[in-house]
Amino acid sequence: MYRTTLKPRVLTQLQKQKLLIVIGEMDELMVEILQDLLFDDLGTSENIEVIATSEGDTILEIASRKRVSLFILMTNNILFPSGNLPSQTRFLQVISLIKELKSKYFTPIITASGIDDLIPRALQAGADYSFGRPFPISDFLNSVRKCLNIEGI
Repeated sequence: MYRTTLKPRVLTQLQKQKLLIVIGEMDELMVEILQDLLFDDLGTSENIEVIATSEGDTILEIASRKRVSLFILMTNNILFPSGNLPSQTRFLQVISLIKELKSKYFTPIITASGIDDLIPRALQAGADYSFGRPFPISDFLNSVRKCLNIEGI
């Protein structure tokens, strides 16, 4: 169980609704690290639900069925059934995924990529924030708070 001390105003904001954060990433260790960062910064699993998947189609399915608060997409670690090689094919599919998520659901999107080329393309496609990997944790958490309209943590 994760415990954290939050300022009363932040705790009140989080108690109003349970946040659903979808992480697109195939590396289980990275998912665990991101989840720990989110819980440590924002609250406990009572306030936040995290769903992680490496499949682009599953991300779209979750978005169509649930009210997602934030997408965190590791752009070079999302897979697609129509093919993932060469890597350029997968990157084009990720950009399409970002465009579709933003245009249909208007949900904030944070991306991170080990490929410098994808950072500006993700922003053009609709990502609210896009980072290179590795990324500064404080910058990442600040972008999460801004996307969720949570201040004062």
